[in-house]
Amino acid sequence: MTRLKLATQVLIAVPAALAIASCSATDDTTAETSAATSAPETVTEAVTQEATVETVTQQPTTEVDTAAPPAGATTPAGDCTTPPTDPRQQYATGTAPGRMPAENHTDTNYWIEDIENHYDPCAPLSWITFRGSLGREDGPAGTGASISDGLALYVNGQPDGEMRLFTKVESIEMLDDGQVRLTWGERGGATAAGITDHYTVDLTAQSGTVQAVAGDTEKFAQLWSQPGYLLN
Repeated sequence: MTRLKLATQVLIAVPAALAIASCSATDDTTAETSAATSAPETVTEAVTQEATVETVTQQPTTEVDTAAPPAGATTPAGDCTTPPTDPRQQYATGTAPGRMPAENHTDTNYWIEDIENHYDPCAPLSWITFRGSLGREDGPAGTGASISDGLALYVNGQPDGEMRLFTKVESIEMLDDGQVRLTWGERGGATAAGITDHYTVDLTAQSGTVQAVAGDTEKFAQLWSQPGYLLN
């Protein structure tokens, strides 16, 4: 009986062990299957996230505005004209090029002794100041009464007539508004008394000519309307 009982127990234990082993194998297989099944989801999720990142980081398209400029817009003027002979070369600062014949063809000439050149072909108004004296064709007169200054004014690079005489150009400057202020002196009496009368006028460019707009406008107009001396 003892041997039979032992054999019976062995027979019972073997199937039980096999059952346990079978369950363990089943669980392992289930786990592997589950892992294999979930793996594609992870890959899919990664692909989806990568695609989303690419969409977010895509560079926006830049559009160029080719619309026409607004009405009334102006472009910088590049038309700076000079006479056939450039005044900056013909009458350079510090030079004394010699004689200027009279516009009315008299025997009176202006002899240049020094020049201050402020000519600008692109400016509405610019100028050249001359220092010298009057004389005949063969040279200056050499007297105190013959000493005089000359002034040439240019509108948009072109001369407003010829050079005119002012006994003494005391100062000439460009104002903030584009006008030019001229101060000059004249002899009011005897030559020995020197410069006794002083004048100031503000000048501007209008319709291609120089216009006196403030100050001693009548005195300036009187001198500017007289015959001058030929610039060319």
